Amino acid sequence: MLPLCLRKNNAVRLRFFFITHVPATAWPLHSKPRFSHDTREKKPRPSRGWNGYGQTYKAPSHSDLAFNHIMPTHDSLATKPLGDMPPEEFRRYGHQLVDWIADFLTHIDEHPVSSAIKPDELRAQLPKAPPQTGEPMHEILADVDRLIMPAMTHWNHPEFFAYFVSSGSGPGILAEMLSATLNPNAMLWKSCPAATELEQVTLDWLREMMGLPKDFWGIMYDTASISIMHALAAAREQLADLQLREHGMAGRKDLPRLRVYASEHAHSSIDKAALILGIGKTGVRKIAVDERFRMRPEALQRALNEDRAAGWRPVCVVATVGTTSMTSIDPVAAIAKICERENVWLHVDAAYGGSAAIVPSCAGCSKAASLPTLSSSIRTNGCSCRWI
Repeated sequence: MLPLCLRKNNAVRLRFFFITHVPATAWPLHSKPRFSHDTREKKPRPSRGWNGYGQTYKAPSHSDLAFNHIMPTHDSLATKPLGDMPPEEFRRYGHQLVDWIADFLTHIDEHPVSSAIKPDELRAQLPKAPPQTGEPMHEILADVDRLIMPAMTHWNHPEFFAYFVSSGSGPGILAEMLSATLNPNAMLWKSCPAATELEQVTLDWLREMMGLPKDFWGIMYDTASISIMHALAAAREQLADLQLREHGMAGRKDLPRLRVYASEHAHSSIDKAALILGIGKTGVRKIAVDERFRMRPEALQRALNEDRAAGWRPVCVVATVGTTSMTSIDPVAAIAKICERENVWLHVDAAYGGSAAIVPSCAGCSKAASLPTLSSSIRTNGCSCRWI
């Protein structure tokens, strides 16, 4: 079977298949499997690149392990296979998989939006132990129809209206195939110059389209939740007099209690970030909302005044542009004025509706960007972008 797994590598999102054995008993979704043997004639293709397709590679000897021998040469090709899928087999099943994807996107409205199976129904059809040997790829692909598809909720279905918009698109699917092939690891510029520079150029484009200031610097995250955690960590470190970077928070009696402010409808990732960062659950104060479920600025100001009088140290205010529960939009401009007056970091959680700022008439979020201590996160097309 093929459970879908996700791996995030900075500016790209990669998907890969984890292959296991499945029992023969499983109920089909279609009258006949979508996946079948590809009967199209395949023409032989010449080897490409310095090591061709499917050729073998001999590991360098101990004496060869020098910086000028990191890359194998033609002379290092030998008899031991690399162990991956043969390139012609990959090409054959790759064609089948692309055809299956195209058919799925064409007829997606013929599928039910949500799965009808019961909890643990899929799990009961899977083996309890890992396989001892592999399966032919055509059987693995057939299991997508027999096992995976009945257990899918289709977020890109035209009748799916929950949460947020679909992050899948034809060009995006092809891009993921390419990024999985190149397998970039973009932890440093040298580890992948292309991914590092492409990320910065893309974020500069998006920043300009959204009307954010030129001095904003951006980074891509795998999720908006991680983006919020890093935003709160950055806000905490702006309290330079507390020397949190050098000395941390544990065991320090000289530290005041720290507090974060967000509306009653803000995302739960704010609470989780506060737990991870040592601020604690009581360190998150929820601000009342109005009849349109927006944070009330006067309630925020009152909370700041009360907490300062009680010895709390405000760390950050989180304004939301598109709450998950109600799609409400906090009055960012009014909140920004309070934060500027109180010298408190403002993070705009625009994971839901921030991309609408590309439309000039909806650029209200960017009006707060003149505030020096502002952080903004935007979730778009399967990744989270944050500027600071």
